[in-house]
Amino acid sequence: MAPAEAQTSDAAAQKAALEITAARDKANRAAEAWVKAETELDNLSVEQTRLEEETKQLSAHVDELQAGVESLALDRFLGDSNSAGLFIGLDGPTQQVEADILARLASDTSETSIDNYQAAQADLVKKQAELSRKQKQTGRAAAAVKKTRDDALVLVEQLKKIEAQRLKDEAVRRALEALLAEQQRRDQEKAAREAKVAEALAKAQAAAAAPAPAAASQGSTDQGAQPAPAADAPKAGSSGSSSASGATTDPGAGTTGGGGTPGDGGGAPITPEGDGSAGGAYVDHDIICPVQGSAYGDTWGAPRSGGRRHQGVDMLATLGTPLYAVASGDAQFRQNELGGNAIWLRGDNGNSYYYAHLDHYEGDSRHVSQGEVVGYVGDTGNARGTPHLHFEVHPGNGPAVNPTPTVRAAGC
Repeated sequence: MAPAEAQTSDAAAQKAALEITAARDKANRAAEAWVKAETELDNLSVEQTRLEEETKQLSAHVDELQAGVESLALDRFLGDSNSAGLFIGLDGPTQQVEADILARLASDTSETSIDNYQAAQADLVKKQAELSRKQKQTGRAAAAVKKTRDDALVLVEQLKKIEAQRLKDEAVRRALEALLAEQQRRDQEKAAREAKVAEALAKAQAAAAAPAPAAASQGSTDQGAQPAPAADAPKAGSSGSSSASGATTDPGAGTTGGGGTPGDGGGAPITPEGDGSAGGAYVDHDIICPVQGSAYGDTWGAPRSGGRRHQGVDMLATLGTPLYAVASGDAQFRQNELGGNAIWLRGDNGNSYYYAHLDHYEGDSRHVSQGEVVGYVGDTGNARGTPHLHFEVHPGNGPAVNPTPTVRAAGC
């Protein structure tokens, strides 16, 4: 091939690779909008459930107070005709005073009960109005989830077609790999810069918070005037803060689960170990992409109902898209309430991986090779209506870490 022809071919491959990355970026932004809408809906649903329970309890309290007020009304009605004679015939001033006190107490109690009932009734009206507003918000959020999901799925389908068309060419694949490698390098440099800024800020904050040493007295013979050592001041060469070491994990890594509960967890903070990357974000360079033609955003640590935190990455893809073993290892096919059809892959590399919401499996539990099809994208478990893969990375078979940097490095 002539040099001019080679240059043209390289330019065409570069253009095709740029088209793919642009389509991926667009689909990923749409997927991130969908996930944010889902998070908002989840939070509103939790609030709505709380308000419904509070309204129910307050309504029962109002009914109870109402029954008491109705009883008081009946007593007052009967008292007008019959109770006046209860205190007639009392002998002596002392007995009459006691009767007056009892009458006033009965009246005060009645007024207090009526006041309590009216206050509770007013509170109930406010709570019902608040619940109505929350229900409307939840309805709007549900509509937003549907729209963002549908928009993202359209872009995912477009991405799938573009990749199927362009990636047939080996030159395009090489150009795309080069683009992804360059993007990863820039991301790592950015993370390293951010880590240095955070470290410098932590050192400055620690220095500002440390007590200043007392000034020495000039020419004083009073021993009490001598400066005392500042016990809390950082030593020379110390950063003054244990959090300023530069080894902190990426945002959200402190909200992961305690190791063993897949899905949306919460628990003790962790510090991922392994090869990692600049800035402390863990990257598993041994794996391949679990699902091609998907879109996703970084939703690590996003709040979920029941006080849980999202400890995976949701990779939006069309129903039935093949799922691949990211590494060789033992794949256990299991079902659970949140994840539906799920897989625990205990990799031969010492790490574990969790797949959730599969439509169905490919074969049975077994030892798999890297790249082997293990199942297909679905919406089982708590993902009804939105086909996607919930994917987790567990370094050293321990707690989950943010898998987003890993799937990006894998070329997803």
